[in-house]
Amino acid sequence: MEVVIEVADGGFCFGVRRAAQLLESALADAAADKTVRVRTLGKLIHNDEYVADLALRGAPPISEEQLPDLIADAGRGVGTTLVTRAHGVTAAVEETLAKAPPSLHVIDGTCPCVARLHQIARESAAEGAILLLMGDAHHPEVLGTRSHNPRCVVAANAQEAMAAAASGALGLPDNGGYADKFTEKIPESDGDSDILPLYVAAQTTFSVSEWKKTEEFIKKLYTKAKIFGTICGVTEKRQREAALLSARADAMFVIGGAESSNTRALLALCKNICPLTFAVSRVSDAAGVFAEDSSISAALLCMHMRHGHTGGAEDRASPPDAGESPAQFIIGVTAGASAPDELIGEIVAQIKSEVEKLPWMSSTRPKISVKCSANQSKL
Repeated sequence: MEVVIEVADGGFCFGVRRAAQLLESALADAAADKTVRVRTLGKLIHNDEYVADLALRGAPPISEEQLPDLIADAGRGVGTTLVTRAHGVTAAVEETLAKAPPSLHVIDGTCPCVARLHQIARESAAEGAILLLMGDAHHPEVLGTRSHNPRCVVAANAQEAMAAAASGALGLPDNGGYADKFTEKIPESDGDSDILPLYVAAQTTFSVSEWKKTEEFIKKLYTKAKIFGTICGVTEKRQREAALLSARADAMFVIGGAESSNTRALLALCKNICPLTFAVSRVSDAAGVFAEDSSISAALLCMHMRHGHTGGAEDRASPPDAGESPAQFIIGVTAGASAPDELIGEIVAQIKSEVEKLPWMSSTRPKISVKCSANQSKL
């Protein structure tokens, strides 16, 4: 038997990497000028260990509630560099920061994809339109986006979007069940109609499959809905790769913080395809998965008994046929956009170590290999 650990593309996306680089530059500048301190507005990314490390290095996070005190300190001449996170901030915070004194230097770490989403929200508000925003209502990115349009309606999935349409929240008239049939379109607005224009967009890390369902039924209901594909290209690519890997894997590990929206989307996607899917946010989580009574250990043991060689006489008497490929147990690994490369590498190493330590493996020493995507080749 051969155990193959396949690592899909994952880890810091462009927006997160950009925010991290901006912060590193700010820390370097502060090291050269001891009169300046560095802070992040909220957690820079959804990774607690990374955020804790930043705090130790002199860049702790502050909450929005602490912002007035920070601005007051700046008014007294305390030099501060404030880095906003990749998820962006609300319109109210933007306005507050715009009025801050010069001694508060603000570095905008907002991901360009999120900035585009904010712009769409502002444009929809200027038109007096309803904005249907697909995403997590409590996520910072969604909170920031919806703050730009008071008519924003947030739905966590296609079913919630359909319910919003049925309730009239998306401007459907009560005319005999458009929302129930989802087969007829709303008549074109003639200027006298009370139907508001509709914009439709999604959180940049939203589930691609749920977005497609939403897009399909919106197109059946509205003739003039403006639909924007705002899911980040990296998110879409990684979800596609994770789905393909889950389809051939015997077990999956999804690396990322519990607060990370894109990690949760990956986890749900992988679990739907590969039931033996585990969420891990730190190295110790990976070690815990391999407890002796765990399902992955049982699955490995089952394949080992079917295809492994225990060293007994019956095995030596019937070796595999010449040229026959050994049975493979594939462990897939994917990671959310807030998982540092170092963490991914450490967890992959821990998974390999835990497989090697399984007691029934010691006598046969099966081949254990790590296969990485091109972007993860440095692991």
